[in-house]
Amino acid sequence: MRQVPLSGSQSTAVADCISGPVLSVCRSTKGRLQSPCHSVERLVYAASIPRIEQNSVFTGRIQTVELRIHGCYLPETAILTGSRTEPGFMKYAVTGWHPPTSQWGMVCTQPCYFSVQEVNIMASRKTKASRKKTTKRKPGLTTLRKRIDTIDHELVALMNQRADVAREIGHIKSASGELTYDPSREELVLDRVAEANKGPLADDSLKSIFRELISGSRAIEQHLRVAHLGPAWTYSHLAALHRFGNAVEFVPVSSISAAFEEVQAGHSHYGVVPLENSTDGRIADTLDNLARMPVKICAEVPLRIHHNLLAACERHDVKKVYSRPQALSQCRNWLARHLPDAQLIEVTSTSAAAEKASRESKAAAIASRQAGIHHSLSILAENIEDIAGNTTRFAVIGHADAKRTGRDKTALMFEIKHRPGGLADALAIPKRQKLNLTWIESFPLPGEKRGYIFFVELEGHRDDLRVRRAIASLEKRCTRVAILGSYAGASLVG
Repeated sequence: MRQVPLSGSQSTAVADCISGPVLSVCRSTKGRLQSPCHSVERLVYAASIPRIEQNSVFTGRIQTVELRIHGCYLPETAILTGSRTEPGFMKYAVTGWHPPTSQWGMVCTQPCYFSVQEVNIMASRKTKASRKKTTKRKPGLTTLRKRIDTIDHELVALMNQRADVAREIGHIKSASGELTYDPSREELVLDRVAEANKGPLADDSLKSIFRELISGSRAIEQHLRVAHLGPAWTYSHLAALHRFGNAVEFVPVSSISAAFEEVQAGHSHYGVVPLENSTDGRIADTLDNLARMPVKICAEVPLRIHHNLLAACERHDVKKVYSRPQALSQCRNWLARHLPDAQLIEVTSTSAAAEKASRESKAAAIASRQAGIHHSLSILAENIEDIAGNTTRFAVIGHADAKRTGRDKTALMFEIKHRPGGLADALAIPKRQKLNLTWIESFPLPGEKRGYIFFVELEGHRDDLRVRRAIASLEKRCTRVAILGSYAGASLVG
C-alpha cells in the first residue's frame, strides 16, 4: 500500500488497484478526464474530482473492478458507490467517512484514509495498450418486458388508427350502396401481409392476427350473421372462423340445406358450406342446393382436414366410434387396422360426435382437435386420415359476387341437350377462349327426366372479356346456364 501526504491546493491521492493498473485521482474544478501522468514509479491516469464531501457525487468512466484510494497517514475508511448514468459513465457517491477538514485537499492534522470499492476510472489515453474492451451486457428480463410493454402500447394505437381508417372506408361504401364485407379485398390484404413477412413469425400466424383485426374493424360498421353446419367446432365452423374471424355472429344449423335457407331467407348474411373433398370428391347436398337456390358463391376456403380420435377413455376400451359419414370414410383404413371391432356410428356432424363421446364411457369420436378441447376429450390418435393432404374446399354463399382481383375464379352450372358430343362441344368453349378449368362435376337431374347438369369452375372473373365470351357461347349451345359466382382464389388454411 502506497501512502502520500495531502498538501495544499494541489494535493493528490494515489490509487493502488488490488488487480490492474494503478490510477491517480487529482483534485480539480472540472469533472472530466485529464491527460496521463506519472506517479510513484508507475504509469497512472488522472481523473478530475471537483470536491469530495460526505454523500457528494462525481462522474467518471468505468473500466474494471476495484480501486482503493489512500490519502492520509492512519486509517478511517470511506466507500464510493456507483450507478451508471449513461453508456460508459458511472455516478459515484462517497459515504462512511469523516474528513478532518471541511474541504478535501488540505494537510491532514489527524491520520486518516478512505477506500473506494468496485470502481475503476478509465483514462482517456488513446493507445491500444490503454484501451480495454468492455463486454456489452445483454438486456435483462425486466428490460425486455418493458420493451414489450412499449411495443404493445404502440401496436394498440396503430390498430385503432387502422380501424378508424377502415370505418371511413365503410362510410364511403354505405353511401355508394356497396357491401361492407369484401372477401376479395380481405384475401388480397392477407396475401400482402404474408409477402411482407420477414419472420420470425410464420405467415399463418400473421394472417390469423390480421384476420381478427379485419374482423373487428368490420364489426364496427356491420354486425354479420354467418350460418354454418353446426354445432360449434365442426370443420364448417372452423372454415367460417378462418374466413370471417371471431367478430361475427355464427349461426349453427343442422344441415347444409338449412344453411342455404338461412341465406336465401335473409336471416343470415352469409353461409359456409362444404363444396368438395380431396378424398371423397363432391358434396352432393351442396350441389343440389346450388342447382335449386338463387344464391352466389362469393368466396372459397380451402381447409386442411386433420381427423383425430377423441375419447374420455383409453384406446383399447373403445367400443363405438361416432362421426359424420365423410369423416368415417376418410379414416376407414386406419379404423380397420387399429379398431377393427369397434362399431362405427354416423351422426350429423363431427362436433355432435365429440359431444356423444364425452357422455359415453367407452365411445370415441372422429373430429377436430378444437372439438376435443371444447368437450374435454383426450386425443387418442391424431391425423388419422388415410390420405395425407386431406383438404375440404368450402364455399361462402351470399347474394353478390366478389370484385375482380386478377386471380379470380368463376363457377358455372349448365345443362346440355341429350345428344352425342353435347358435353364435348360445351367443354371446348373454354378451351377456345384459353380458359383453364379447375373443377368439373356432373349431377343427375331430379325427377324421371334422364339427364345431367354440370358444374364447372374456370380461371377468370365474370367481367373479364374472355369469360364473358365463353358464357355467351355456352348460352347458345346449352338449354340452361347459371353463373354461380366469381370469387378470388384463396390459399390453403388450417
